[in-house]
Amino acid sequence: MMILVDGAEVEVKIHPEFSYYATSEDGRVFTRPAVRPPGHPRSGPKPRAEYWQEVSQFTVQPKHTPPYRKCRVTQDGKSRLVSIHRFMLECWVGVRPRSQVVRHLDGNSLHNELSNLKYGTVKENVEDAFRHGGNYAEGAKNGRAALTEDDVRAIRQRYATGEALRFIAKDYPHVRKETVSSAGRGITWKHI
Repeated sequence: MMILVDGAEVEVKIHPEFSYYATSEDGRVFTRPAVRPPGHPRSGPKPRAEYWQEVSQFTVQPKHTPPYRKCRVTQDGKSRLVSIHRFMLECWVGVRPRSQVVRHLDGNSLHNELSNLKYGTVKENVEDAFRHGGNYAEGAKNGRAALTEDDVRAIRQRYATGEALRFIAKDYPHVRKETVSSAGRGITWKHI
């Protein structure tokens, strides 16, 4: 469908759930803004304008993952924060299958053009991230890591000299024995 935004025609697809919102192939989000006619109550759903305007986006930077573009959508008195990449595919491809995630094919989490987005498995998404610079939180960057990179190097050095992993694990009482064993044998922390 074509809409008119600031005097220019833009091809968009309407979101299947948020019918007052649409996205263009280049990653922009548009809405028919809510208007409050004189005498209309302040609370509750408001009628929508007949014109379209672009929705402002902002970047969210989580601690251990790449940044993502988001925007706020509001419909029928309900407001929700949405990720642009997911919102885009919901408009153009359909609702995300339960076992799938949205992949950025070029590895840039801020590049939300339709040609760069695709549904895929978590495994494919992780492989994409490592192929494009390893954006995933591996090693000490992972919030659940119980060891540091220096710990792993020391464990491996001791294991290489013949010391048993069960004895090495005693020096790391805050960590399970299996964790020390996996790190020492190179099953985990493969990037070191």
